[in-house]
Amino acid sequence: MNIINPYRFAVGLPPRDDVRVSNRNFTSASSGSQTIDWSDALGVPRFAGWKAFDSSITTSWLSSAGLPDWVSIDFGSDQVVYSIMYDVRNDGSGAQSPKNFVVQSSDDNSNWTTRLTVTNATRTNGQLNFNLDDPAIARYWRLYCTAVNSNENRVGLAVVEYYS
Repeated sequence: MNIINPYRFAVGLPPRDDVRVSNRNFTSASSGSQTIDWSDALGVPRFAGWKAFDSSITTSWLSSAGLPDWVSIDFGSDQVVYSIMYDVRNDGSGAQSPKNFVVQSSDDNSNWTTRLTVTNATRTNGQLNFNLDDPAIARYWRLYCTAVNSNENRVGLAVVEYYS
């Protein structure tokens, strides 16, 4: 039995279809009409933010010490987003996995609306999936991390994907 989410229809969102809307073929900060931006990175360009969007678990974005840190995507046009998936950088201990973070959307890359708040996320070296509290249509999306699962104070993400 399919359960219909009335929220989607109230705000004019299309049905969820679990299609990835973020590109997976980044070889620099842009891929097609999509562009990645990030707060900082340790040892740029080796750990640049776009490495979380190149679909390889052997490369990653690794922020420098000091939180908060974020990675954002400009889709180039409005995209509806229902969920986000990330795979933590495999450092052997999950030390750089986000613990407290928000997923936000923006129409202008300046004013952000929180769509998901996560506290005490699992310490892992694996993949985690999160459904947004309030799916939305926006051009810009970001994962904004305020705490990680260690005292390293740096975020390490091998893969980030947004889904419609």
